[in-house]
Amino acid sequence: EWLTISAVSDESGQVTHYIGGFTDLSQQKQAEEHIQHLMYYDALTNLPNRTLFRDRFQQCMVRTRRSNDHTAFIHLDLDRFIKVNDTLGHAVGDQLLLQVGQRLSKNIRPMDFVARLGGDDFAIAVPALMTRAEVEVFLEKIIDVFAEPFCIAKREIFLVPSMGAVMYPDDASSYDELACYAETALQYAKRLGESYQFYNSSMNTDADERLNMESALRRALERDEFRLHYQPQVDVSTGDIIGVEALLRWDRCDEGMVMPGRFIPLLEDTGLIIPVGEWVLRRACQDLQTWLSEGGRPVPVAVNLSPRQFRNRDLVRMIDKVLEESGTDPRLLELEITESSVMDDPEFAMQTLQACHERGIRIAIDDFGTGYSSLSYLKRFPLDVLKIDRSFVADVPEDDDDAAIIDTIIAMAHRLNLRVIAEGVETAAQRDFLREHGCDWVQGYYFGRPMPLVDLLPCLQKRANRPARGGAVKLQ
Repeated sequence: EWLTISAVSDESGQVTHYIGGFTDLSQQKQAEEHIQHLMYYDALTNLPNRTLFRDRFQQCMVRTRRSNDHTAFIHLDLDRFIKVNDTLGHAVGDQLLLQVGQRLSKNIRPMDFVARLGGDDFAIAVPALMTRAEVEVFLEKIIDVFAEPFCIAKREIFLVPSMGAVMYPDDASSYDELACYAETALQYAKRLGESYQFYNSSMNTDADERLNMESALRRALERDEFRLHYQPQVDVSTGDIIGVEALLRWDRCDEGMVMPGRFIPLLEDTGLIIPVGEWVLRRACQDLQTWLSEGGRPVPVAVNLSPRQFRNRDLVRMIDKVLEESGTDPRLLELEITESSVMDDPEFAMQTLQACHERGIRIAIDDFGTGYSSLSYLKRFPLDVLKIDRSFVADVPEDDDDAAIIDTIIAMAHRLNLRVIAEGVETAAQRDFLREHGCDWVQGYYFGRPMPLVDLLPCLQKRANRPARGGAVKLQ
């Protein structure tokens, strides 16, 4: 309580008496304490926040210097957590974060401490260590923590963490450097698809190169540096070209041709895949019109859709716009998607695929056999083509296991009225094996490397007078 005393005077100004009053400050005190708590603790999980973690870690650094041992700074985030939020709602997402915080807190030593940095990012301090091997044991333990599902509203949800680890004092001498390096290691782990990575100085070079490449990619569209090359898809029985796949290339002004494996993941990570993907579709349709006008066969052009593109709610609208503006028959467009793209959000995938199929667009599952490979989705979704991943083709006919897998995929696909195309065919023996086992179409260096449109045109023109069969479309 707060006591206030006021003097009461008469008409002459003499104090005659005093009045005291008590004010209940309990609510004000509670409010102040709550504000003070929020300055240092996360409102959702009640874990230390970034400010308190920094303060505690710096105290830990002092003790580490005195004891001549090591302290690990671990930055953890949850893979695909945004997808959970978007699909199940933020209320479920908040409950998940709360349970993650509780589970982490229960599985660390009394001397360790965990904080929520914001979003789905957590930090863990692990002091009193002597070797990196001890940190690896700890990281494996954290992975095990996520092995069991999280239960929210009678729903089981599995989460996968990614972690970056940095050691004090070996890797850095200040908190800010440690925090930066831990995040660098985390992002490195995510790019490699691994559960965790320890920081090393070479990652800084990689990070610099990544930033430079990202800046160059953002300018590449404006500078017209992207190119499309086309790889023929061939009827294995007749040798006719029944389609082509459009493959993105980057002719960087200061470096020359950049391999797709270096820049396509970066396009996906940064979201640049959306405008670049639209450019690919638009250019492929324009090129298709070019070869038709010059007497080429009316065969479909296959365009790859990345997971991020496929999740874009404006995808179908964008496709309609490109088809209309280019004057392209939808039957001459094939969209290639991966198994994981379909299974990320099956309900949305069904709506998107049905909309495309109703327009006459052909749908292919790319790299089949490397993802979910679930018969249920093959039956549920409106699909036309399965593409057998090149990893199964590489060692046939010598490898009996791969041969059996290919045989099974072909038989299964045909029972579901799907066509099968095998990727990565490089030898006559592979072609013969696939033909003997009933594969419909093939694609690979044996039949032609990816080539620019100017080199593709003669291949399509010299077969233009043959009767349309297989993948060719009869245009009215």
